[in-house]
Amino acid sequence: MTKGPPISVIDHQALQRFADEVQANYDTLASMGFLSEVNKDMLGKILSRLPRGTQNKFIEHLRKLETTGHSMPSFTDVVNFLKDRAQVANHPFFSSSSQPTTRLPIKQPVKPTHRSSTFTTTATTSKELCTKCSKDHALYKCDAFKALTPRERADFAKNNHLCFKCLSSKHSAKQCKSTARCRASGCGKLHHTLLHFERKEENSVTTPASDVPKANFCVAAKKISRGALLQVLSLRVTSLQGDTITTYGLLDSGSDLTMIDSSLALLLGMKGTLDNYFE
Repeated sequence: MTKGPPISVIDHQALQRFADEVQANYDTLASMGFLSEVNKDMLGKILSRLPRGTQNKFIEHLRKLETTGHSMPSFTDVVNFLKDRAQVANHPFFSSSSQPTTRLPIKQPVKPTHRSSTFTTTATTSKELCTKCSKDHALYKCDAFKALTPRERADFAKNNHLCFKCLSSKHSAKQCKSTARCRASGCGKLHHTLLHFERKEENSVTTPASDVPKANFCVAAKKISRGALLQVLSLRVTSLQGDTITTYGLLDSGSDLTMIDSSLALLLGMKGTLDNYFE
């Protein structure tokens, strides 16, 4: 919302889209408790994208705020101002009267040689409803969605094939044009802030050895002989940190050992003793 070309004074729809974008960022930051991170410099960059006349209107608005004891405008003041200016600019009275009219040359009517029929078609656009509760609001505004844990929200977005950048169901993250990044402290990645969750660090909690379920595994340093014909299965392996890796496995009904390749053990962050079973 701070980057982009200046908004033209006659492009009322662009002003409305900009006001909606700022409102969406405000709602996201408010839900995460990060409104205090929006400083004076960021507010100045937001206002600098407005037409000169709209900037002058904000200065007048700021003077009115000063009379009520507001020394500096807040993010809330800017959001409310943009919402008000967008509504005024897109009011039917002003938008219809501000459209330029062009006089077209008068053509002589042509007498039709055959009977014709006129059909009128109307195009309707459907507004995207909340994927969680099917109500008329965006998913990031849904109280039921925000009540979930960050990991549950990420699983919900994945299971419903939502865009991880803007939570839309109409496109994927690769097709998303949003440049917004995660506002969580120290993250800044290309996913929605509501989908951010901290991964548990390995060995962050010490548990007595008697209470830890033991898992025995072997790491194979060499591949199985080419002479053996075994069934190949597609597997999804999940590490203790929650990372999932898709790989392939060989099913040997006559074996009483479960073995993984050393490269897979390295990706999963597993530690153990390397044994050579196929020498």
